[in-house]
Amino acid sequence: MPTRRRTILLPTGNTCPSTPTPARQRTAGGCTAALLAMLLAQSTLALDPEPARPAAPGEQPAPAPITTTPTPAQALGVLARTRLMLTSWGQPSASTSPALQPVPGVAVVLRFQGQIVGRASSLAGAGQTIDPLGVIGQAMNEAENRLPVRGDKLDEDQAQARRFAKLRLLAPEVTISVELAGPLTILEAPTYAQVEAEAPWMLSGLAAQMSGQAGGPGGEQPVAGVFPSFMQMANLGPAEGLGQAVSRATGQATLALLEPGELRSKHQVRLYRFAVVHAVEPSPDAPAEVLYRGQRLIDQTQIDDVPALRAFADTLADQLSRNTAPGTPPVGMQPIGPSAQIEPATPRQAAAIALALSSYVAVRAGNRQAPPPAEVLARAERAAGIVAGWAAASPEIKADPAACAMLALALGTDAPEEIKLVVAGAFMQATEAMPAGFAEAVPVNARGLLALAQPTPQLRADATRAAFAGQTPATVIAMMPWLAWAELGTPGTIAGTVPAASALRQMRTQVWQNQLAAVDAREDRRDLVGGILIPGSRHPLPSWQSARAVAALATMMADDRLTGKDERGAEIVRLLASARFLRQLQVDRTLAWLAEDPQATLGGVRPSVFDQRVSAEATSMTLLAVVELLKAIDTLSNK
Repeated sequence: MPTRRRTILLPTGNTCPSTPTPARQRTAGGCTAALLAMLLAQSTLALDPEPARPAAPGEQPAPAPITTTPTPAQALGVLARTRLMLTSWGQPSASTSPALQPVPGVAVVLRFQGQIVGRASSLAGAGQTIDPLGVIGQAMNEAENRLPVRGDKLDEDQAQARRFAKLRLLAPEVTISVELAGPLTILEAPTYAQVEAEAPWMLSGLAAQMSGQAGGPGGEQPVAGVFPSFMQMANLGPAEGLGQAVSRATGQATLALLEPGELRSKHQVRLYRFAVVHAVEPSPDAPAEVLYRGQRLIDQTQIDDVPALRAFADTLADQLSRNTAPGTPPVGMQPIGPSAQIEPATPRQAAAIALALSSYVAVRAGNRQAPPPAEVLARAERAAGIVAGWAAASPEIKADPAACAMLALALGTDAPEEIKLVVAGAFMQATEAMPAGFAEAVPVNARGLLALAQPTPQLRADATRAAFAGQTPATVIAMMPWLAWAELGTPGTIAGTVPAASALRQMRTQVWQNQLAAVDAREDRRDLVGGILIPGSRHPLPSWQSARAVAALATMMADDRLTGKDERGAEIVRLLASARFLRQLQVDRTLAWLAEDPQATLGGVRPSVFDQRVSAEATSMTLLAVVELLKAIDTLSNK
C-alpha cells in the first residue's frame, strides 16, 4: 500500500511522523494511524457529520434490503435533484417531487468558492436504507447559515422570503458532491494492516457500530461511517478512516488505538466497509461527472496524440510557473485539501523545477506550427530564471552535489563556476578510491545525475562508465533518466556505438515487464494502468517515479542504435500508456473540486493516486518526461 509521511501536531506540542504503511508501527509513545484518527476525532475539523440515527418508532419500514451498490445513474439523479433543490431554495416543490430511490447511505458536500458550506451524511444499519432527500436537506440547512447572505430588517416572513431569494441567486455558484453507499460488508480483518489490503483506498468507505441494547428498534446502535471523499479531503488511508469511525461509534477516541480483532472480541464493535458511487459538479460551469477515486478516470484516447501531449506539457509548466515569486522559495508540496501545510521546496527540488521549465521553454518555444499560449511560455521562462536564482543563492546547495548537478543542467553554460566545481569535485572524490565505479557512499539514484552534469566531455564519459560499473537492470532503472542521457550524449556514442547498449536494453525490458497492463488491472486499480513498478522504490504501487523511466525510454525510442524501426510501434504504445498514467496523477478540474484553492493545485502532479498533495518534484519530472516524449516523436516524424 502507498506510504505517506506527514507531521502531526500533538496536544503536547511534540511532533511525530504519521506513515500509514501495511505494517503499522505500534511502539510505545509512537504515532499510529489510529492515533491520528483519535486526534482528528477530537479536533474542530470533522471529516463527517454525526452518525446516522436509527429510525424513530412508528416510522414506515424500509423497502427490501439493497444488495448491490447504487448505479452511476442513481448518483447523477441524486445530484440533479440536489441542484433542483438549490435553485428552488425555500420553495417546497423541489423536495416534494417524486421520491428518490432509498439507498444504504448518502453523503452530500456543498462548496462555495472552494469552501465547504454544507455537508451531511448518513449510513443505515445492515439491511436498511435511507431517503437521500433528508441528507440533502441537512446539507442545505448548514449551507443556509454559512453562505454570505445578510439578513434584512423586515418582519420574520418577509426576511425569510428575502433570504431564500438571495440563496437562490447564489445557488449557481455552489458545487455539489454526492456519494451513494452500497450495503455494509462485514470487515473481518484482524489488523489495521489487513484493513488497508481489504478496503480499496478511496474507493471504499469504513464504518463501525457498537453492539448493545441501547439505541433504536431492535437494540441496534447507530452506524458511524466515513465516506471516501472525506478521507480524500484529509489524505487518510483506510486504517485512519476506520479508526475515526471507531472513535465516533464508541464515543471513546482511545479505542481506535486497538487492533480490529481486539475491538470485535473485547468491545463488541462491528466493523464494516462499503462501496460507493461518486458524482460531482467539479465547478459551477462544468457538467456533472461520475468519479473514480475522487477523479475522472482518464481514458487512453485522451492522451493518444501529439496535441494532447502538448496540452499536457503546457498545463504542467503553467502550474510550476504560477507557484513562483522573486525572493521566496517555490512550493515543494501543496495539499489539495486542508490536511497539511504547504512545504517550501528544497534547493534540489527548486533546481528540478528550473530544469523542467527551461527544457519546456526550449522545446515548446521552437514549435512554430503549434506554439504554447504566449502567457504560459512567458511565465515559464520568467519562473525558470527566478527559481534557478533562488536555488543558486541558497546557502545549503553546495552541500548537496545532486542539487548542484540539477542546477548546472538547468543553467547550462550560465551555471556559476562554484556550482560546476562542486559537481566535478563530487565525482572525483567518489571515484578516486574506487576507480572501477562510484563509492557506496554516493546514492545510486544520484550517480546518473552526477555523470550527466559533469562540466567536460571527458569527465562525463568517465563518470558514465563509473555509474554503469557493476549495476543490474534494476539499479540502472534507479539512475534514469540521467544515466541514459549521459550515455547517449557522450563523445564515444556519437560515432555510432553505445558502450552500454546491452545494459540499456535490459533495463528497458525490465521496465516494460513492470508496467501494469489493462488486462492485468483489478477493478480497484483501473487508474493505475500504464504505471510502472520501479524496483527498489518505497512505493509498492506505480507512482510519479514512472516518469523517470518514461523520460529515458522516450530518448531511447528515437535513437536508431537502440530501437529498430520494427520496434518503434510497440514502444510508442507502451510510452503512451505510461503517459496516460502520469496524466491520471495530474490535478484537473475533476480533482480540484475538493481543493480550497483550485487554481493553486490545478495542473500539478500528485506523488500517487493515493496521495492528495501536489508535488513539485513529481510535476517537474513529469514535465521532463512529456517534453522528452514530444522531442522523440518529432525526431521520428522527421526521419
